[in-house]
Amino acid sequence: GAQVQIEGAYVREWADGVQLNISRDGSIEQVS
Repeated sequence: GAQVQIEGAYVREWADGVQLNISRDGSIEQVS
């Protein structure tokens, strides 16, 4: 499953131990 958190300008999503920061303009940063 995925956990999604809205925080500031980012949607943070965790799936399979990977955290993605998805900004409102659509860019995606893989954090870990």
